[in-house]
Amino acid sequence: MNRFKRVAILLISLLPVPTFAQLYVAPGGSDANPGTQSAPLATITKASTLVRPGGTVFVAPGLYNEAVVTAASGTATQRIQYVSQVNHGAIIWPLIANGSSTGYLVWKNTGDYSDITGFQIAGKRCDGIGLAGSYQGAYDNEVYNSADGCKEIGAGSGINSENYSAGHNTIRSNYVHDVGRGNTDCGPGRNNVIHGIYISNVYDDVEYNRVDHSCAYNIHLWHAASHATISHNTSVRAGDSGILVGSGNNPCSTPPGCPGNDYTVVSYNIVAENTRAGIYEYCDTGGTCGSHNTYVSNISYKEGITDWALGGKVCTSCVVGVDPFLYGAQQLLNPPRQ
Repeated sequence: MNRFKRVAILLISLLPVPTFAQLYVAPGGSDANPGTQSAPLATITKASTLVRPGGTVFVAPGLYNEAVVTAASGTATQRIQYVSQVNHGAIIWPLIANGSSTGYLVWKNTGDYSDITGFQIAGKRCDGIGLAGSYQGAYDNEVYNSADGCKEIGAGSGINSENYSAGHNTIRSNYVHDVGRGNTDCGPGRNNVIHGIYISNVYDDVEYNRVDHSCAYNIHLWHAASHATISHNTSVRAGDSGILVGSGNNPCSTPPGCPGNDYTVVSYNIVAENTRAGIYEYCDTGGTCGSHNTYVSNISYKEGITDWALGGKVCTSCVVGVDPFLYGAQQLLNPPRQ
């Protein structure tokens, strides 16, 4: 080997090379870069094609006008993490219109065993974060997509656990607000398709979220939802109801159907000042509401029509008509330290 080749190999060996355990994205980056901290990528979508199980994609503060699509899967012991380096400092705000080649979501994640943590999710697209795999997580994000015109499309949400055949997802400690308020006809009987958090599958946990001023329901369980845990959330000022536990439409309305929503637990939530009900159980269009759904220790205050509409079930140890903050329930807003 001649001297020049040896020198070239030495220089290449000194260049920073990503391990794929840690990748970096920044507004001034390039997708032609290796994704190191000193030479970051430009898009989260590109980082997802490089990251491996156990890896973390660190996203620097700034504005990202991409519609994010991530598909990398981790494992039960080596999850993939997408993390805003400064909490809520990375803002995902696509400029591309709904219905284009990238669909209707701000961020669509199909990778199992992966988490999205600490982002702002904004813009006019119909859905904010789409969890389309299993064992996924959305943690401590602020979500406020306006979903302009999405009633005509037929659906919209802030965080959507959307895959009927998936499940075991966790939606925790997010602030979801004003979703769908780009539409002028929010409320019962007018617009019931744009929600804050939407659950379509089994064994999901929705905990310690603040959901405020969604166009229809703040937290909505439908389609194949069942065996969910809805706990320690604060749900206020919904255009319709604070929490809806239900089942219906696809895949329930077509053979072989779905088992219906059963063994869902709704506990220790604050619901207040919602247009219709605090907590509402309702199943239709092929869906059924099981006898084992339970409602325990929730607080309801100043609902428009009724506190609970639970299809004959009882809300056990629940509190009605007392200002939740005067009652001392602000403790429910603070998730325990991990």
